Amino acid sequence: MGHANALKKEVPRSILEAPKKIVKSFLQGLLDTDGGTSKKYGNVSFSSSSHKLAKQVQLILLNFGIISSFKEKKTNRNKHYRVQVFGENAILFHKVIGFGLNRKKT
Repeated sequence: MGHANALKKEVPRSILEAPKKIVKSFLQGLLDTDGGTSKKYGNVSFSSSSHKLAKQVQLILLNFGIISSFKEKKTNRNKHYRVQVFGENAILFHKVIGFGLNRKKT
């Protein structure tokens, strides 16, 4: 997948319309690859060069009752978007969704 395609990434409609269990699995996979957590505080972040994908991730989190922040960062090549979950919402993320990869769970 080329760089231009990365800008157009989005959550497939079939996932958006799927039961929460499937949406949770999709989100786990997405954050296992393009997300992370801080070891000290457990805050969660997701980064993408696709504005639509980042906004969709933020909306999906909200559907699970998790409030997040949305930041736009300019890089040398293009804009980059970050969804971050802090504090009580990060705790809720780890309880309700979590990561699939063991190294990110700890």
